[in-house]
Amino acid sequence: MDPSDSTRRPVNGTALALLLLAVLLSGFLLFQSSLFSVGTVMVQGHRYLAEDEILRIAGVGARVNIFRLDTANIQRRLTQDLRIAGADVTRQLPGTIIISVRERQPAAFIATAYGFAQLDGEGMVLAVAKSIRRMNVPIITGHNIGGSYVGERVESPVVLGVLRYLSALSESAFRQLSEIHIESSGQITGYTVDAARIKLGEPEQMAEKASRTSAIFADGKNTMALIEYIDVSYATPYVKFKQERELK
Repeated sequence: MDPSDSTRRPVNGTALALLLLAVLLSGFLLFQSSLFSVGTVMVQGHRYLAEDEILRIAGVGARVNIFRLDTANIQRRLTQDLRIAGADVTRQLPGTIIISVRERQPAAFIATAYGFAQLDGEGMVLAVAKSIRRMNVPIITGHNIGGSYVGERVESPVVLGVLRYLSALSESAFRQLSEIHIESSGQITGYTVDAARIKLGEPEQMAEKASRTSAIFADGKNTMALIEYIDVSYATPYVKFKQERELK
């Protein structure tokens, strides 16, 4: 018999169980602890929606334990709202939740079978109404999307081309646009608030055409009130002034 066997002690099952229980209890208390209750909820990326409205949609209360918070569920709630294109919810220890949202921004109005629809840059119908109360984005004319409802997406290639153009414009250039007209031939022409025409041609390479348009609008020499038309359908844009002055 090994003499060392006499010095060994049998494992105390009760002590082991108590130790395990203590660890589990400590974890549970930590899980429930107010230390990890949300002290700050940071909302980022919003412009049109109020912060209180975003928190209401997310279902985040004033005090929520960040370990018990289901970030995937909050993200799902946010993206189910048609006004929100994307959302990201992250934890920041010890007690902060960061909610980052990407709102769907209105890009244009367009006629429907019953009035008008407001579209975002991806063709999502954000709102419908019998009339336009406030013209805060350009209107697309010459095309009717029929009986479209909120939440549906426009499938017309030419309308989607126009929306790509509008979405790619600089903010200052976008504010100068009042109308985009789609002709029966498929040619597209824009109109500024000063009634200057912007020849866009076919609904192709619309992001590039938006870049050319934005560059012209950014040039301080190009006073929009003096411009007769701008042709950005070619790689080298052309500007024709009302007083017969031309600039290439």
